Amino acid sequence: MVSQKSKEHELVKKILSGDTDSFELIIRQHQTLVYQLVSFALFPKDQTEQIVQQVFIFCFEHLAEHPQEDSFADWMIAITTKELLNAIGQTKEKQEGLNLYRKDLELKLCSGKFVTDYFKRKKNIENELRQLPRMVQKVFELRYAYAYPLERIATTLEKSITEIETILFQYRQKLGDTLYHQAQL
Repeated sequence: MVSQKSKEHELVKKILSGDTDSFELIIRQHQTLVYQLVSFALFPKDQTEQIVQQVFIFCFEHLAEHPQEDSFADWMIAITTKELLNAIGQTKEKQEGLNLYRKDLELKLCSGKFVTDYFKRKKNIENELRQLPRMVQKVFELRYAYAYPLERIATTLEKSITEIETILFQYRQKLGDTLYHQAQL
């Protein structure tokens, strides 16, 4: 009787000698095990599937390194564990980065300077908008205060969509330049 290890060893030999299609058998035999192990880490489904795929890619790329004394399932568990630890580490790094950003944002929001700067910028924008031609003020109001789509603005003001787009582009540019220069002073 041929043991499971012997069958796996022969399958690995076959794959390493060029029959890469046989790797599909390995995937089918171990996919459920790997997926269950990864899903225990409670990653979202798409990330779980990505980690499972990484496990099989690693397995394929390092197939020649499979220790013959170990069962293939044990080797797959070791690879899965390694990939899971990598994924958890990356998630932890992202979370630490987000926590730093959150703390920085909290400090800015709680500082009086942030609030003062916000109201100063808002006042500057309002002053600049008052100096624009009435038609341009109306376009900005409809677009940004009322969130009208371009088609509705064009219909309301009896202008073409192209005219509205041109007005928005030109005056956003001018406002941006003016506000930038004011901020530099």
